[in-house]
Amino acid sequence: MSRITSLSEWVLRQAVLWGGLAYLAFYALVVRNAEDGSPIARYFNGHWVEHVTATMFCVGIAALFVKLCDLGAQYGSLARSDLGKPPENGQAVEDAASLLEQLERDSPHSQDNYITRRLRDALEYVMQRGSADALEQHLRHLEDVDMGRMHNSYATVRIIVATIPIMGFLGTVIGITMAIAKLSAGEMEKSLGEVIQGLSVAFDTTALALSLSIVLLFAKFVVERLEVRLLGAVDRRVSQQLLGRFWQYGATQDPHLASIKRTSQEVLRTVETADDQQSDLLSNSLRA
Repeated sequence: MSRITSLSEWVLRQAVLWGGLAYLAFYALVVRNAEDGSPIARYFNGHWVEHVTATMFCVGIAALFVKLCDLGAQYGSLARSDLGKPPENGQAVEDAASLLEQLERDSPHSQDNYITRRLRDALEYVMQRGSADALEQHLRHLEDVDMGRMHNSYATVRIIVATIPIMGFLGTVIGITMAIAKLSAGEMEKSLGEVIQGLSVAFDTTALALSLSIVLLFAKFVVERLEVRLLGAVDRRVSQQLLGRFWQYGATQDPHLASIKRTSQEVLRTVETADDQQSDLLSNSLRA
């Protein structure tokens, strides 16, 4: 993959960039053209806290949209990640290297998918151990690792969801402070309008922040449920591809018996190879 392609993919995944552009477009097309006193102008153009709150909301939505597009691509890659049907008698552990090369020949875009990464990690484990006896337990470990990776991928959205209400409370404090600063006991009637304006900032910023945080929270819940379903499909797909594919020697129950079985398999393969070579030599001799 070229450096320009990598940079382009990195830019496309930046939620801050797309969220900022989305709010700029919303402000230029909607907020600036809104009439004074309209709900759009009141809740999105009344105070700088409202601009910050709306920008953070757009960044959170952009992060979820990028995540949703990635999930759609990964759902499509589930059927394409196929190691092929194993032989009826199973495969030797040494065949894991060729299966790993088969995975690496896939497109670079799919190398970081859940399904490809899970298969690659499992095959590397089989190669390192030289056995598939504890493969099922290792697959459970990989499932837990992917669940933790999924949880960490929503860190930015969780921070935004927690920060937006705080921005609303900050607007409340600023609005009340403005109202108190304009309050004058001697000229109550003249200062009443400015006091009401300060209270309006306090209530409007809080209402906007709470509303946007609720929408973002529900959007996060929907996307997260889709990713949990994807991980469940990956678990089933990997189990179908790997469990029962390789020969097992029972090392988890009896390591000594496993060593004997493995040695016996090596002896049988050596004898079969020697027999084939002897047959070829005999056939060549008879033809000569």
